[in-house]
Amino acid sequence: MLDVLYNLLIILMVLFWLLSFKKTKRPGRLRRFVSKNALVVGLSLWILTSILVAVFVVEFDYFGDSRDVDDAVDAAVVNWTNGINPYTEFVVPRFSEMGHFAIFGDNSDSIAVWSNGTYNYLPFDLMFYSAAHAALGEFGTPVWFVITNIICASFALFLFYRLLDIKNPYLYSPFAIMLVIFYAFDNTSLTMLLIIGALYLKERSPVIPETLAVMAMGLACLTKIFAVIPFIVLALFILQREIKNRDLRKIVEAAVAIAAACIIAILVIAPFGMSDVLDSTVFVYSSGEVRDDMPIGGTVLSELIGGNSYYSYICLGTMAAAVLIGLLLRSSNDRVLLFLSVFLLVSVKSTLAPFCIAWIFLALKYRDVIVLRDKEFETTKTPPSQAPDP
Repeated sequence: MLDVLYNLLIILMVLFWLLSFKKTKRPGRLRRFVSKNALVVGLSLWILTSILVAVFVVEFDYFGDSRDVDDAVDAAVVNWTNGINPYTEFVVPRFSEMGHFAIFGDNSDSIAVWSNGTYNYLPFDLMFYSAAHAALGEFGTPVWFVITNIICASFALFLFYRLLDIKNPYLYSPFAIMLVIFYAFDNTSLTMLLIIGALYLKERSPVIPETLAVMAMGLACLTKIFAVIPFIVLALFILQREIKNRDLRKIVEAAVAIAAACIIAILVIAPFGMSDVLDSTVFVYSSGEVRDDMPIGGTVLSELIGGNSYYSYICLGTMAAAVLIGLLLRSSNDRVLLFLSVFLLVSVKSTLAPFCIAWIFLALKYRDVIVLRDKEFETTKTPPSQAPDP
């Protein structure tokens, strides 16, 4: 059965992306409305945020019971600490059926079906949360996990606030708090921090910004596999630009950064067994036998041809085509959004985690568009008679 929310979010993401290409010579209506009614809009957002925070606190136990990521991370951390490799041993509990979660109401009419398996997140994720568990484990499960995610997401959104250069922080803060709550029970918070950190380094680092960005993005790929989308786009974007500019020093610098990220990945993965990690995190949904005990479905292609033996090849081919087509786009933000749209459509599992990439790059896309439009508007609104003498 198609996941309505998941596919609706894909449609909205693509729609907002396409709207960013719309040509206009003045600030949009929404921006003008918010500017004129900033106090009312801000107050409304803070009221809504307060309600969401109250619901989160009151329903904390329900949110914990209706998710399985916290249980999976906790089990993997505890077993690894005790000398058990969670990428080879079936010690990680996960839901084996979709549709267990409801935003409101109790969970009694949707009993979760559990199945033990291996750890489905990459080793840097395991290492990071093991350190967090050592520091915060006394708070118990899932509190230590939630606290860790709140810290990661809060720091990530602070860096993102600096990147966006927002003039009204009291309007940004409610959205940030809502996202912190949304990802509180999900280790996507770590991936989000690393991706935003990489983008911050790319734009603000005083030394070798793009080299540091590539390496930070490489670390993000060692948490959740979908982080490979911005990593591939960033690496190809830098290489393509420097090859076009024929700057040999920059080409070598970019190649060294990419190679360093790959070497770090090998060093991090190797102790757990390269093939075991890849089977557990990358190829876990490509095997029919493994998929029997995993939550799958909900996406467009998985519902249409999910049982086809060529499904994995179709997915890889489609995503490879998206990467190649993306080389024709000038903006790295557009390339990520194109690749992500295709990835979400062909994915075997409807998960909301990759949408963190969508809102990051959509926001950056609109930031660039707004800056350009404001410059054009300032230029065109000055009458020629009032223009300064050359």
